[in-house]
Amino acid sequence: MTGPETPFSVVSAFWIVGPSLVAMLSVLLFGLAADHLRVQRHLGNRLAHYNLLSPTSGTIADTRWLRKGDMLRRLGSHLAQRSGSDRLQRVRDELIRAGLIDRLTPEELLALRLLSTVVGVGLGTVLTVFVGPLASVAVVMGGVLGYLLPSLVLRQITLARRSSIERLLPDIIDMVAISLQAGLSFDGAIAFICERIDNPLVTELRHYLADLLLGRSRREALDGVFQRTGSAEVGELTAAVIQAEEMGTGLARTLRSQAKLSRDMRRVRAEEKARKAPIQLLFPIILCIMPVLFIVILGPVVLKVAAVMGA
Repeated sequence: MTGPETPFSVVSAFWIVGPSLVAMLSVLLFGLAADHLRVQRHLGNRLAHYNLLSPTSGTIADTRWLRKGDMLRRLGSHLAQRSGSDRLQRVRDELIRAGLIDRLTPEELLALRLLSTVVGVGLGTVLTVFVGPLASVAVVMGGVLGYLLPSLVLRQITLARRSSIERLLPDIIDMVAISLQAGLSFDGAIAFICERIDNPLVTELRHYLADLLLGRSRREALDGVFQRTGSAEVGELTAAVIQAEEMGTGLARTLRSQAKLSRDMRRVRAEEKARKAPIQLLFPIILCIMPVLFIVILGPVVLKVAAVMGA
C-alpha cells in the first residue's frame, strides 16, 4: 500500500536552485580574483614608471596564464559594444572619482553589474519558495537590487573618498604654504610632500606631477585634479592657484586663505551633521528601542491582567 505522492517541498527546491546559485557565485569570485592578480602586476609596473606607486619590497607572481581566462574583460567587451560611448564615458568618470580607474575598467564594471543581476535573480528565485504567490515579484526585486548594488557601492566609495580628501585638504595646503615660504617652488613643494606622505589627496597630487611630466600645462593638470576628485573645495583651490599665478600675487598668502576657508567649511559640515543627528536617531529609537521599552514596562501588567481575567 502506497501513500499519496509527496508534494514539492522546500528541501527539494533548495536542491534544485542551490547548486546553480553556488555556481554563479563561484564564477563571480573567480573572475574577481583573476582580475585582482592581473592588475597587481600590469598596473603596478605602469604606475611605478610615472612615480605614482611607492616602491615595495618583494615580487609579484607572474599571472600571464590568467589573462586568457579573464572572463570579466571578455564579457565587459561584449557589453561595451552594445552600449553607447556616452554611457561608457559616464562609467569611466564614476570610476575616476571613486579612485578605482587603475583597478577596474568601465567594461569590467558593466560585467560585474550583469553578474550581480544574475546573482540577484538567483536569490529571488530561492525566495520564491517562501513567498509563494509573490514569486514573480521576488525575482524582479532580486534582479533590480542586483543591478543597482554595484552603483550604490561605487557611490559610497566615491563619497567616502571625497570626504577623506576634503578632510586632508587644509593640512596639505598648510604644508605647501610652509614649503613655499622655505624657498621651494609650487611644483617642488608638491613633490616634497608626495615623497613623504601617502593618502588619497597625495595620490591625486602625484597624478598632477605625472601630468606635468607628460607635457600638460599647470592649468590643465590642476583641472584634472578637480575632475578626478569632484570636490568643490579642490575646485576652489585650483582656481585660486591659477588666478594667483596669472596675476602674479603671493601664492603662499593665497594658500593660507584657502586653508582657512577649507577649515571653516569643514566646521560648517560638522555642525550640519550634528543638527541632523537627532532626526536620524528618531527612527531607530521608534522602531527598535521603544517597542522593547513597552514590552519591559507593560509586559508584567498585561500578564497580571490576563491572570486576573482568567481567574
